[in-house]
Amino acid sequence: MLNPLLRAEWLREGRSNRLAVTIIFYNAILALIIILFMVFNTESFQEGYYFDPAVYRFQYFIISAIQMGLILLFMPFSVWGLFIRDNDEEMIRRYRVIPGFSRKYVMSKIGLIMSIALLLYVSSLPVLSLACIYSGVTWTEILRLGLMLMFFSFWSGSIAVYAFIRRQSGIRGFSLDVFINLFFFMGTLLLSEFIHSVAALSQGAEAVADSADICMLLVSMNPLVCLTGYLANITGDNSVINAFCSHIGYDNSGEMFTFTFFKLAGLAGILIGLLFLYQAVAYLDRDARRRDALVKAETL
Repeated sequence: MLNPLLRAEWLREGRSNRLAVTIIFYNAILALIIILFMVFNTESFQEGYYFDPAVYRFQYFIISAIQMGLILLFMPFSVWGLFIRDNDEEMIRRYRVIPGFSRKYVMSKIGLIMSIALLLYVSSLPVLSLACIYSGVTWTEILRLGLMLMFFSFWSGSIAVYAFIRRQSGIRGFSLDVFINLFFFMGTLLLSEFIHSVAALSQGAEAVADSADICMLLVSMNPLVCLTGYLANITGDNSVINAFCSHIGYDNSGEMFTFTFFKLAGLAGILIGLLFLYQAVAYLDRDARRRDALVKAETL
């Protein structure tokens, strides 16, 4: 049975002007970038420069990365607007006595967020197809982009839902969301660099090898790893991850590494998102039990 809260969220969001404005601005930004690329490419043809499909595939990757960046920027503000509306209507306080409300409430939020992300992706296909001219990008790779966008929307949306439920305040929830994102995007890299530096100072080959495994485990939780994997799939350029592995002393020369590491990083991102959703549900349940206990104590 479909989540009734999700159906209500779909109807309420579909009737608002915010969704239409978001789609317009999202596609306008992509169209502007694509037009700039097309103007640059036209001038290159007129000047008689050598035609290199790798350049156009890299341009396609830039547009794809911008789409993922827009999704990451869109998530916290979108969730902020949803929770402001719910707080004004006192939705959680009114309906928390319903069995299973916490799980349905959290699932409705992440379901709505991912639905909006999917709608943004589908609406951008006509504009995105212009970026595929001369690049040799296939529809399989465009569908892969859709999967990447859904991955980023689920990862970022799960963190945003947890942050705003945990803090139950706009500014505080947004601050917690930014802190968690910075930890995964930058903190994992800084922590891995710290572990590698400590192991290098110990001057032990075994310690350096163990630290390399730990560093790769930390970095696999960074969503940017999936972006570098997408770059390698589109352009064949795997220099970013090769440079990092060489820096920490990790051997990534085997074919099995390329085949498994990026997939494991994507699985780690999904598990992290599920963990934050579970924590959001658990917090709502604890808060409901605490409030019920206070009400019973006041009535005695």
